[in-house]
Amino acid sequence: TKYKYGVRVPRNVKEAIALDKANGNTLWQDAIAKEMAQIMDFKTFKPLPRGQKAPAGYTRIPVHICFDVKFDLRRKARLVAGGNHIGATNKDAYSGVVSIDSVRTAFFIAELNDLDVAAADVGNAYLHGYTKEKIYTIAGPEFGELEGCVLICVKSLYGLKTSMARWHKALSDKLRLIGFMPSKADPDLWIRDAGDHYEYIAVYSDDLLVFSKKPIVILRGLETLFPLKGVGTPEFYLGGDVNILKSEEGKYHYAFSART
Repeated sequence: TKYKYGVRVPRNVKEAIALDKANGNTLWQDAIAKEMAQIMDFKTFKPLPRGQKAPAGYTRIPVHICFDVKFDLRRKARLVAGGNHIGATNKDAYSGVVSIDSVRTAFFIAELNDLDVAAADVGNAYLHGYTKEKIYTIAGPEFGELEGCVLICVKSLYGLKTSMARWHKALSDKLRLIGFMPSKADPDLWIRDAGDHYEYIAVYSDDLLVFSKKPIVILRGLETLFPLKGVGTPEFYLGGDVNILKSEEGKYHYAFSART
């Protein structure tokens, strides 16, 4: 049995419903409904007419829902593909993430140059990319009226071998579009010349940290390209707390801790 932040995490949909019933709420079921609504909104799958078979050359894979608890105790459900059912691929499956040393260095640079820091994460990040894998699944009961239909996977669903690479490319294209380039020190610490200072964006999958004199302006611009969540002063990043401390001189400083 798995617990996270003191909350029991279900292993499947049946257990999620049972936990909601025992707890007298619908938190897990609400998370499932929200995820499936987003899956449909993003047009992740192309449903074929009922009774029609998948095209030749397509591989069937299973999908299932994984569960998680966020640091603020929000329940999270995620539809995940069984990418392990697919053999080796000759398509790019690699995607880097910013190193923790680069993040600490960026905070230090911000401290030296009086830059502000803002955080955000991209909603359903992987679904902004398009998969090149030829795969399909059979809709289960979580798909409602589509149950039993053949669904051709169109977007880079979580769990597929190439999904992170597809998302990384989609985000990289947008960052270049607004003038950012990968830094020479770390290709996932992006940099832009703002005239009187340099601006930075640290990218760890769908988690963004922006270092600038106007970081919120940058995030609002990105928000026109991707839906962002949790925009504001960072409180939690890569499993650690981000604290703001006030010195005797009245100046504010950032610090990391493992309190949560």
